[in-house]
Amino acid sequence: MSLSEHIIDHQKLRVIDFTQLKDYSGVPVNITPDGGVVDRSAELQAILDAAPLGSCVCLPSSGVIRADNLTVPTGVSLRSNGCRLYNTRFKFKPATAQEFNTALRDIWFKRCQFDISAAGDTGTVTSATSYTLTDTSKNWAVDQFKNFFITITGGLGNGTSTYWVTGNTSNTLTVRSSAALPALNGTSTYRLSCYVSGITFDHCFIDGTGLDDSGTFIGETAGQSSMVSAFVLREFAFDVHFVNDTRICNYQGWGIDIHGNSTDDLTGTPALATGVFVTASDTKIFNMGGRNAGGTASSATTTTLVDTSKNWPTNYYAGWYVRIKSGTGAAQMRLIASNTNNTLTVLGAWTVTPNATSVYEFFCGGGIRFLGGPKDGGSLHLSNVLLDHCQVALWADDAMNADPLTQNGQSGGITVLANNLRIELSSNTGGIESPAIFNSRANTYIHGLWYSSNVATAGYRNIWHRSGEFMVRGGKMTTGGVTTFALYCDANQTGEMDLPINNPYSIGAVKPVRAFESGSSAAQETVFRLRLKRTAGGITCQALNTNGAGFGLGNGASGEQWASGESGDIINNDTSVNVSTNAFNTIYYKLNSTWDILTVTLANRAIRSAISANVAVQTANIAGLTADVQLLNGTTNFSVLFRNAAGTAVNLSTAMANGTTIDVFVRVATQRV
Repeated sequence: MSLSEHIIDHQKLRVIDFTQLKDYSGVPVNITPDGGVVDRSAELQAILDAAPLGSCVCLPSSGVIRADNLTVPTGVSLRSNGCRLYNTRFKFKPATAQEFNTALRDIWFKRCQFDISAAGDTGTVTSATSYTLTDTSKNWAVDQFKNFFITITGGLGNGTSTYWVTGNTSNTLTVRSSAALPALNGTSTYRLSCYVSGITFDHCFIDGTGLDDSGTFIGETAGQSSMVSAFVLREFAFDVHFVNDTRICNYQGWGIDIHGNSTDDLTGTPALATGVFVTASDTKIFNMGGRNAGGTASSATTTTLVDTSKNWPTNYYAGWYVRIKSGTGAAQMRLIASNTNNTLTVLGAWTVTPNATSVYEFFCGGGIRFLGGPKDGGSLHLSNVLLDHCQVALWADDAMNADPLTQNGQSGGITVLANNLRIELSSNTGGIESPAIFNSRANTYIHGLWYSSNVATAGYRNIWHRSGEFMVRGGKMTTGGVTTFALYCDANQTGEMDLPINNPYSIGAVKPVRAFESGSSAAQETVFRLRLKRTAGGITCQALNTNGAGFGLGNGASGEQWASGESGDIINNDTSVNVSTNAFNTIYYKLNSTWDILTVTLANRAIRSAISANVAVQTANIAGLTADVQLLNGTTNFSVLFRNAAGTAVNLSTAMANGTTIDVFVRVATQRV
């Protein structure tokens, strides 16, 4: 055979014969587009069901086809030659074979939603044998749930494994003979689900315009929650990919909404694999999410908020978040489970119960949400992704309840790995102070972040880290507010941002990593911004915060992570200045006259490790200027050595002209003593 007929797959060490592959030439859709007037679901579904495994169903070259409900078979792809699909709720059949994955390519989806889930049915057992389960209340189609799984969710047998269904009658499920069912009775409840995986969205445009307000599809009864997300992954849904300039926009919900938990109220067993290996590459998600101004509470309980001045549609705000903007319980956020005409019921009790002083607001949706980790451990991989004008750009929460430190012990956890992530916020957020990135009980690592926001509200949390791990390596952040937080961490939590830029941070008054929290004895990463200034009398040093207005460490009081008044010139020759009675009793420096090694001493803090130093900005114009940090003379001192482009130590006394400055960021781990 010729070389073109065989290639070696080096991973599997076998020969692939392309002459044996299935036909990708396409199965034509012989439906005349009518502008989306008539529902053509039945015709299009019949074509999809008849398509051979590995084939591609091709839509017409132009026009609009309305198909209210479609289920895409596993291993069958769908492609457009120019035709748009309209008002469609998509589902996907169980992935029973991995010979071919499913791909949707080059399609403009208008006012569509993708339910990538394996939800089948739920019920209560009437009777059971070792290999059958009967529920006489059902009237299923024969083999409707073949290749699904049974999970016992309550009563006798709860907490056991999952069981593979080989077939079913109208009310009886039969499982594989290799794994018998546990003992079951009339108290046993069950759930049917299946694997849905191997789905790729390639060069697609998903536009939710028209669903922003009502949240209702054509042909449905109004009154459901107003929040509609473009993609929802739940119940054994994994291995889903968005590639090649796929764009998702104009939904009031989320662009990609991943639910690793088996129930929306986050109290169920984590799903086995939902959210495992979800990727987005060269993808843009924009104009996502909604907001409403809210009002002032009349009263509240531990799980409700009442506003008697309102007359909301029932469950209009289900799936939204309510945030206490000011008053009693300020800054708390809760997911709304349901609402009546004037009462919100939230998931997770309020830490501080609101009252008649509490001003609240609503927000929902955004770019990507990963809520609840699956048993196998969820992993979201982002590469070259733009999250633009989203109410919330990225929300990662391995949730079980409102307490950010409580994680489901059965969960395998959530990991978000992002390379080259760009986030742009604007007036889309209005006065709604939802964070751009929210991280709770999750592990989020971003390499290369470009972030821009014009939200200038004092204390706004651009990134809110509650628990887990959070790290940014490299990039740039800009904002319109100098008193906003770049990274806000809850008490006793540590986040990390390392942005080696050549200009001052313009993200606001907070330092790049977490400040000292009063009363804590744990070692914490701490950032200093030190400014060296050449004067006629020599070189002086000043400690600044990240916007140059004051010292960059706070005492943690009232939720603050910096104090604007903590600044002062630090005099040479070991003369000290009291900059903070809570963070550092004294801080002083000494500049070696020969090599100009800057030594900083902290009187009531032990320095456990030296992490990094970088020159943030300089007016001295020393080419290639870099900085190194190391521990020196015990555990209360660190030193900074400056080098030029050749790597040679710089004598600042001669290299700096009078009136010039050098700002250096120094990162060390300190501990109160």
